[in-house]
Amino acid sequence: WSVTMIISCVFYSTIIFRYFEKRRLFRTVKRGRSVDEIELYDRARMSLSLHGMCCVAWTGITFMYFITSAGHFFVPKSWTLFHDTAVTMIGECFMDLVAKILYMALILEAHVAAFDEAKRANRRLAELRNTMSVVWENSSDTIAISVRKASGNVSTMISPSFFQPALIARQEVNID
Repeated sequence: WSVTMIISCVFYSTIIFRYFEKRRLFRTVKRGRSVDEIELYDRARMSLSLHGMCCVAWTGITFMYFITSAGHFFVPKSWTLFHDTAVTMIGECFMDLVAKILYMALILEAHVAAFDEAKRANRRLAELRNTMSVVWENSSDTIAISVRKASGNVSTMISPSFFQPALIARQEVNID
């Protein structure tokens, strides 16, 4: 039994070493600017968080198993909880419950970050707004946009390029 448990723990420890290696690699990744790059970064971050949570939860389950199954060897008889035959099952159930709560919190966060249509639409709209503002500010052509509001009033916006000839003429007058 002891040899089997030692071999199992050695094989299990690879998940912890892999987590630290992935965390080291993730720290070199830049968040990015476009919506696609940000989404990819967030998915990698959530994946790393889930991997870390697996390490914590499974390590906790393993330690709880060893404490509850072998703890009675190291504590006096007055500690009746460790000498109860059901303590291993109680410890396993407790750690299983804690792990499920932690997993559910991460899964909900990942779902909201990756699949919530409203958030994705807002990210895409923000990127479109940034792109259009660059076009709006730097276009050599005049752009005019008119919008009729619900009240019936019309609102019109004119790009800055419309005013550039007047500004250039004004600067030439100031120079003379």
